Amino acid sequence: MSFWEIARKYILVHKCGCCRQILDRDHFDDALCPKCRILWNKSLVESCKKCLRPAIECECMPGAMAGEGALCLRRLFFYESEATYSPSMSIIFMLKHKNIRRITDFAARQLLPSIKEALSALDFEDNREAFFVCSVPRGRTKIREYGFDHGVLLASRIAQLLEVEYVKAFSSTFFSTEQKALDRKGRFKNAQKRIRFCDEAEVKGRYAILFDDIVTTGASMSACVRLLRKAGAKGVLCFSLASSKKDIR
Repeated sequence: MSFWEIARKYILVHKCGCCRQILDRDHFDDALCPKCRILWNKSLVESCKKCLRPAIECECMPGAMAGEGALCLRRLFFYESEATYSPSMSIIFMLKHKNIRRITDFAARQLLPSIKEALSALDFEDNREAFFVCSVPRGRTKIREYGFDHGVLLASRIAQLLEVEYVKAFSSTFFSTEQKALDRKGRFKNAQKRIRFCDEAEVKGRYAILFDDIVTTGASMSACVRLLRKAGAKGVLCFSLASSKKDIR
């Protein structure tokens, strides 16, 4: 028995990403315990107020994103600011605050079926080099505080699973305000000032698979879509773990 196998069996302890219950060996590599996984699965089928389809199948998006030419927005569940303690929001909290590979891998694999479904219409399997993954940049203040950009980690893992390139397409300016601290109008202005395109990123003539953890007004996503289209991207497909119902058009 190798050292890693001994450690997994007798030393390491993994906890549920929501209730913090210690996971038994049958669920050792899962992000959630069986009870919280049921609640997670329930959030995936909450219906959209516009199209009435389950969250995981809904393709509705904020008007700002549609206006910039985003081809789609797919999410796992709908974000409600009041419901902060739930398996879905707990996973996002863990991604933002704890660099845990097991949690990142869980979120990436949960997104993967929706991403593959959206890409199937674009001849993805026979033309992978025409696609790349990128992410909305985290504010530099938060990167200094926590030591990592959770969007980059998750998008990079998605790129590995899809077997395509991850491209660092954007950077964030030093002097910017957190989006959640602003009203709707302020978010759009701040996103345009905060997000910068990396000129060395090769995106012309390729499809971008763009990721953000939560989409509310769509300000950050729309800013990224606009910059990608301006740089010559053939199309931009957007994905998130959660999005708000309020700004769906």
